[in-house]
Amino acid sequence: EAVSKIQWTKPQNDRNHESIAITEDSPSLKNFIIGPPIAKGCSAVVYAAKFKDEGEETITKEPVIDRTTTDPTSFPFALKMMFNYDAESNALTILKAMYRETVPARKYHANDEVAVWEQRMAENKRTLPPHPNIVAMYYVFADRVPLLPGARMYPDALPARLNPEGSGRNMSLFLLMKRYDTTVKQYLRNKVENGEINVRESVLLLAQLLEGIAHMNAHGIAHRDLKSDNILLDTLEDPANCPSLVITDFGCCLADKHHGLYLPYNSHDVDRGGNSTLMAPEVINAEPGPFTSINYTKADLWTAGAIAYELFGAKNPFYGAKGQKAILQNFSYSDEQLPDLPQGVPPIVTALIKNMLSKSIYK
Repeated sequence: EAVSKIQWTKPQNDRNHESIAITEDSPSLKNFIIGPPIAKGCSAVVYAAKFKDEGEETITKEPVIDRTTTDPTSFPFALKMMFNYDAESNALTILKAMYRETVPARKYHANDEVAVWEQRMAENKRTLPPHPNIVAMYYVFADRVPLLPGARMYPDALPARLNPEGSGRNMSLFLLMKRYDTTVKQYLRNKVENGEINVRESVLLLAQLLEGIAHMNAHGIAHRDLKSDNILLDTLEDPANCPSLVITDFGCCLADKHHGLYLPYNSHDVDRGGNSTLMAPEVINAEPGPFTSINYTKADLWTAGAIAYELFGAKNPFYGAKGQKAILQNFSYSDEQLPDLPQGVPPIVTALIKNMLSKSIYK
């Protein structure tokens, strides 16, 4: 059943397949109608978007702002605008500074200089081919930061021409992606509140998550920031069946051809990734040294084991509720302390999750 779900979510079944396939020219903001904001994080904001009708972009060189449509489902795309505080306002510098965000991108668009950089990056950095359980990122491009609906949510990220007190640059990186319906975190919260956790569906979601991780691992990439709000679901494209799951937000990923999944760790200043609460034990407990490296070959798998508790309606043992300590600490727990999963979870799945969370990387 999990295999059939993966078959269904192949690119030709993507609802945007045809519109993306016929778009050959370099896109920019002038090609889009931008709708309401979907989500905002500490490093980016995401808007609902759609292409203008053919010929409409010749009428205006600016994006059209749709302030009347509040339902994001009217828009097939999500347009992610990164917050740029440091990189100079030119496409090449921006792409260099934010290349990790673009690891799953299918196309880069800018100029000949960027094309040369893209070739160099292909020689040194890894890219991630399309996969049903990896976010569909169609295009990456740099453009001037516009004044968009909801800009009051991120005043510091705006350039001075839009907000005199803003610290942002005039240009930033834009990522055009498929719009998904919800995050795993929100989806599970609603399911738990309504007592609707379905073991079969949870098993299928876990299988899709593991497929996405296996794909990253096979291409020498570690996500390093997996969490339930960095995993998206498409609940509408095939509503009769389990939602389609994708991994997104690659800004903390490790994607280096020279070192692969073994990161040299000679100083505490080396970036070990995102959320420290869900770092695998071999990552959180690593000590720097002149010949030390951190092994990321199973780090995302461990994190998926922790998220699996959430998928089956249980509390993530490594997360604490507001004002409360977590049940376990990733740097000090023992395998015997792992809590039981809810009744009804198949024994083979329980055994798999416990093995994923083993402190020994060699198990």
